Amino acid sequence: MTTRLMMKGPSLNAFLSVARKCPTVVTTSFSDAVDIIADKTKRKRKSESKNQPSKRLKKPERIEKYFKLEVSDPEGVEHAVATTGKGRADIPIDHLAVCERVHLPIDEGKVRQLALGMIERFEPTSIYLTVVPAVQEDFDPINLERNRYEVVHGRHRLSALKFLHQEGRMTSLPTLEGGTVTCYILGMSDEIGLNYLTLRGNDLAAKMVNKPSIHDLFYTLQGLSQIYSDQELVMKAITRYANLQKCSDAQKAALRSFSKWSKDALKKAKDVLVKYERFQLKDADDAVMKKHAREIKEGKKFICSSELFIGLARMPFNSFEENAEDILSEKLSLKEVVKSNNLKLERKKKEAKIVELAGFTSMENVRSLYPEKFTEDVIDKLPVQPQALSSASSLEKYTVCVFKGDTDTQSTAKELEVIDLEQDLDELRTLCVRARRKNVRELLKQDISSVEGKLAKLNPAAEVSDPYAFKLDKSVDESKTLKLEQDEKTEESKSQEDQQKLVGAAPGRRKPLQPVQDGAQADTMKVDQQRYRDFMRLLHKCSAENEQAQSMKIEFLRSFCAKLEEKNPFSNKEIDDCIDYMAKENKVMRSGDIVFMI
Repeated sequence: MTTRLMMKGPSLNAFLSVARKCPTVVTTSFSDAVDIIADKTKRKRKSESKNQPSKRLKKPERIEKYFKLEVSDPEGVEHAVATTGKGRADIPIDHLAVCERVHLPIDEGKVRQLALGMIERFEPTSIYLTVVPAVQEDFDPINLERNRYEVVHGRHRLSALKFLHQEGRMTSLPTLEGGTVTCYILGMSDEIGLNYLTLRGNDLAAKMVNKPSIHDLFYTLQGLSQIYSDQELVMKAITRYANLQKCSDAQKAALRSFSKWSKDALKKAKDVLVKYERFQLKDADDAVMKKHAREIKEGKKFICSSELFIGLARMPFNSFEENAEDILSEKLSLKEVVKSNNLKLERKKKEAKIVELAGFTSMENVRSLYPEKFTEDVIDKLPVQPQALSSASSLEKYTVCVFKGDTDTQSTAKELEVIDLEQDLDELRTLCVRARRKNVRELLKQDISSVEGKLAKLNPAAEVSDPYAFKLDKSVDESKTLKLEQDEKTEESKSQEDQQKLVGAAPGRRKPLQPVQDGAQADTMKVDQQRYRDFMRLLHKCSAENEQAQSMKIEFLRSFCAKLEEKNPFSNKEIDDCIDYMAKENKVMRSGDIVFMI
């Protein structure tokens, strides 16, 4: 191959002089030469970069890469640990001392806790220590027990043993009657290696320790139940185990419930828990796997929560057996099955309370009389616990109201939280404000349908034919009704005033409560402004003194006003007028005998 140099004059002479000083003989092919140059310059050929793009290692991959490099390095500290072993021996406690060349501090509180734990429950295998000779020159490789050593791993355990030895209590522990401790002897002497020994021991000890869990107690219960026919004997043993593991009363009650299950049900429950702790059930979704990625890599178990374990124990074993296959095949999650059972148990308690209050013999008789009042959906939403400022629960109030024939279903539903009316009203208020600001009628039409259904459920007697026209049944007391109707306006007469009326007709901006007149609007009310401001002050003070109450009964408000305003008390008519005036200004909303703060 002939290469023509396109250089002349001084440039050519300079190139030739450099070439004579640094000659390079190419004895390989052109492609191989390019590969060599690419390797030296850490560059890749274009053809290779297209077919095999280089990927940058992620953080976990880089960490694993460096770890493997250190482990396989023949000159590294890990290799030195494996090659400097001297043997194992039982060393007298007086020949052992904490290595001062290890720079990790000693935790005195941990030492005291270890000493106390050794007295309460001693485990001989937990005091295996790693030591190095205190003086390398005087080391006797034949009689290992005669040498003096420094402890590099197990320093806290040695300090606890020395503390007990000073008090004369160490020799009372099992396997320590002779005052000797089993040690593994290494021949390292440099401080770099000694400090690594301490870090290495702590790292391996943390990885190999799995704290006993409630799963382990269940596995033990299931195994003993297969061997012993006397379940009382098994339960006594399990209770003792649980006491030593410091389990709660609820967890011990759950184990007692499991002891009443059949052997087949216990076997299936064991299979479910084994798969659960290995992240092999539907409960281990993507979010759980991402959250516990490190535990999965380290081989740690996924233990179910105490609440889930107790809920599983509360299930009838035949009901669990019916769902066990679906759980194992990942058609259902364990949480879904337990949650469904808890809901059924809670519903049964509520139904029993309703039957007791109604004086009936069964829930079927109650539902036959009031089929729409005591559906499962309604019962599930009724809180059992008493509400604030009330001695009775919502369940009790609702049952009494239904059997007394209370027709004010809206106020009853709000008070008893059958439907979260306040949340619906907040949603409607937001929609109305947006509609008023943007002057968009269709906005309200699109979003009101979902709330419309809830309000219809609140008051089954209401006839809802149009989203903007709500007509209550005439059987409802007129003094407690709300005029919620408005005729459709023609396109030519639409104006800002019509839009305000439109917003006022929506359920979230109801008109002030007033007696319904024969096709005519009520006269404009007249309220003294000073009295009006005084009333608003009392109303806000009443709300603040009752934990920022967002709703209150009018009778309670009247008694509060009479108590605070003694010189010039408000009459019932003044209070009604002020409430109606505030409702007109969209500051409150009145439904029956309840006032809602806006």
